[in-house]
Amino acid sequence: MKKEVKICMPYYKIAYSIAFVVILSAIQPVVYANEIGQAVERAVSLLAVVFCADTYLVEVQSKRSEVFCLYNLKKQAGVVYKRLFVQVAYLIGISLLAYGLFYWQKPVNLQRQKPMRKQKRRQKLQKKTGILTQRKI
Repeated sequence: MKKEVKICMPYYKIAYSIAFVVILSAIQPVVYANEIGQAVERAVSLLAVVFCADTYLVEVQSKRSEVFCLYNLKKQAGVVYKRLFVQVAYLIGISLLAYGLFYWQKPVNLQRQKPMRKQKRRQKLQKKTGILTQRKI
């Protein structure tokens, strides 16, 4: 498993994925908290494609794929599954990081706006009728 982590997770991949998420959270505007998932989903899907494609491009360029073909099919499948597991686990972690980084923009939670609407209605009613209503405690 150490070999797969070493092959799948070189330092430049970790650096560009973290930089990608930080830059995305800085330039992607988010107003409501439920928009964060949409912003992260699009970006992480693109990151996943680049991330996995880079692994297999490096395999072909370094001629490791020729040695890999000498293994039996069961061992080849096991290695591929391990590498995919490592990459998916990292991408899930980077997705959680991306989701958390969007909160520096202080998005509005839609659940908290309902009391504000009631308060505005109460204020309109007070202006209309001239009667002060008491707040429920």
